[in-house]
Amino acid sequence: MVSNFEAFIELAKYGVLTEDLARELAPSAGLRNRLVHE
Repeated sequence: MVSNFEAFIELAKYGVLTEDLARELAPSAGLRNRLVHE
């Protein structure tokens, strides 16, 4: 299973996001986890 972080990287691999945007957005997966589990 792909983590939320890795999902952004996969989206870039398939051309849905640019690599730069994927690298900028990927850390937001950690924020999502902190918000959900707080």
